[in-house]
Amino acid sequence: MKEYYYLKGIDKMGPYTLEELKTRGLSNEILVWCEGMADWIKIKDLKEIQEKLEIKPIPPSPPKTPIGLLIKNLGWPRIVTSFIIGIEIGRASCRERV
Repeated sequence: MKEYYYLKGIDKMGPYTLEELKTRGLSNEILVWCEGMADWIKIKDLKEIQEKLEIKPIPPSPPKTPIGLLIKNLGWPRIVTSFIIGIEIGRASCRERV
């Protein structure tokens, strides 16, 4: 019976049988290896595993910056208005200090 390893970050996990891999909840982009393979390959590319496992798709990446969330949720007009109001409030508080 073949034993498989998979990478979790930079850590090598295993060995696992196909049945044990099935319980791990792996995504289709996880790299796997077993004896006889030249290199690590994505689990979605290994036919013998694909037939036996229920592979979970990877969700899309979140926005790279918080501004991406603001644009998506508030839209440009509200962001620009908030930015301008913030500048004006900052100016007013500076004038009060002088």
